[in-house]
Amino acid sequence: MITEIHRYLKRHHLVLCNLIDIESKKTISDSQLRRILSAIDVMKFQSINSEYFGFMNQNVPKDRWISFDGKELRGTIDGVLGEKRGVNIVYPFVQEDKISLEGLFYHGLKESEINCVRELLKDNSLAESCVIFDALHTQYETLTTIEESSGTYIAQVKKNQKELLEDLEDHLVISKPFDHLGLLDKSHG
Repeated sequence: MITEIHRYLKRHHLVLCNLIDIESKKTISDSQLRRILSAIDVMKFQSINSEYFGFMNQNVPKDRWISFDGKELRGTIDGVLGEKRGVNIVYPFVQEDKISLEGLFYHGLKESEINCVRELLKDNSLAESCVIFDALHTQYETLTTIEESSGTYIAQVKKNQKELLEDLEDHLVISKPFDHLGLLDKSHG
């Protein structure tokens, strides 16, 4: 990932220098970039970035749709130690404004994306908003948090959630739904 950042800096060196109004004949080296990035307080950077753009997790308008997504950071799995999972980030994304809010990091072996999303919902008042997430988060505790905060959610249900899927199918037969959309997606994502 750092290598990709360094390549980007090299390719766009002149444009970036013009944007920040500096003169520099050469691009920062890969090793210099790694030293600088290792010294950054990521949480502080996220806070400054959110404040600058005016979007703190606590002041997102309640009518905005927010999705949650977790991604494993490339290059963080230590194959020498036999690790299967690396460092992950879970972040809320404000769909309409195309802005990522402050997220949480976790190591695949220690915590789960589910706990991070629940923490973000509770600690940042995001549960009061309109929330959409994948089937991983269609769980009682997560949905209850949103309902108790008077939030709105769209949740996915997949075939591996057999009992819940059967209950929902029975509910559709018994009551007339406001709307129903059935999709078949044969690929990831």
